[in-house]
Amino acid sequence: MTPSWNFQKHFTLEEANELVGWLREKFHTIHVLSGYHSPEWRGRSANGNGKGTKDKISISTEELKAEDRRKIAEALLSEIEERGIIVRDWRRGLVDFPAIVNGIEVFYCYELSDGSAIRYYHGLNEGYAGRIPIG
Repeated sequence: MTPSWNFQKHFTLEEANELVGWLREKFHTIHVLSGYHSPEWRGRSANGNGKGTKDKISISTEELKAEDRRKIAEALLSEIEERGIIVRDWRRGLVDFPAIVNGIEVFYCYELSDGSAIRYYHGLNEGYAGRIPIG
């Protein structure tokens, strides 16, 4: 009998980790657009190389109206969710990737402060507090 899963899309750990750099860039742009000063970006680039960064936004945020910045940030969040990634907290860059681990449906859990790779997973009902280290 085939299990009944809660999510259609499930990520392997490799697939989810391949999206971490892309996610970091998206959240950095969202933070810039929203005026949120995340401690994650102080003196670091979005890709985590420590060399600092210039915002990868082609137009100065000062030239955009607040409503336009909000719409662009919302579109970026939608783009993340369209890939099957669940955004839990955009300020922390906290997301969940539906996955199957040992035959059980779980979430690979990632937040910006985790760095360049996914390090934890948790059950569907445990949430952040129930994170278990991978490996």
